[in-house]
Amino acid sequence: MCQCANVDTLSVLNRNWHIGTLNNWHIINIILSDRELGYT
Repeated sequence: MCQCANVDTLSVLNRNWHIGTLNNWHIINIILSDRELGYT
């Protein structure tokens, strides 16, 4: 039971981490593209 709960928790944390990482890369790409276009 505990092992299954730990696996579920890890999968949820892993999913949230991936979502956060994708959001960070999206923001970084927006900043870089704005800088290339001279908006910043």
